[in-house]
Amino acid sequence: MVAFFGSTDVHEDDPERSVLAGLAIQQAIKGYASELTAQWGIDLRIRVGINTGDLILTSIGDEHNPQDTGMGGAVTVAARMEATAEPGTVLVSASTYRLTESKFEWLPLGKTMAKGLSQPLDTYRPLAHFPDGESQPVPPSQIQPSTELILRAEQARILIEQVERVIEGWG
Repeated sequence: MVAFFGSTDVHEDDPERSVLAGLAIQQAIKGYASELTAQWGIDLRIRVGINTGDLILTSIGDEHNPQDTGMGGAVTVAARMEATAEPGTVLVSASTYRLTESKFEWLPLGKTMAKGLSQPLDTYRPLAHFPDGESQPVPPSQIQPSTELILRAEQARILIEQVERVIEGWG
């Protein structure tokens, strides 16, 4: 899954929103992952990679099924963050870290070599959020997304169906 923050409506806090979304995704998957472990013995943990930067955004498909796709270095770095993240964690690039440093408690992970890139990347793991005006961090388990996912029931059904197919040996 790919999300572009600021692609249609730009917000000054889009980098913070992206990190919050990554942490919320990790929290949200835990309930379903527990069910998979209990029922099938499967350890489901996802990786989230986040980067901030310029990209080319275009719409592909037709008028009945349009889809946005992004291209450019920022997308490549985000994909490398996701690929190198430990399962069950969020990994953030230096560009996002610089814009959100004061909003989260961080674990600096140092430089990471990423496939297809000539230079190592500085990487960071968000541990907790500092809401505006708060001096104590809020752990990921207590972060509440600021908006609901709207009109995603069909996508969630398809995702669950596909995971179940993989479990049954069809993937």
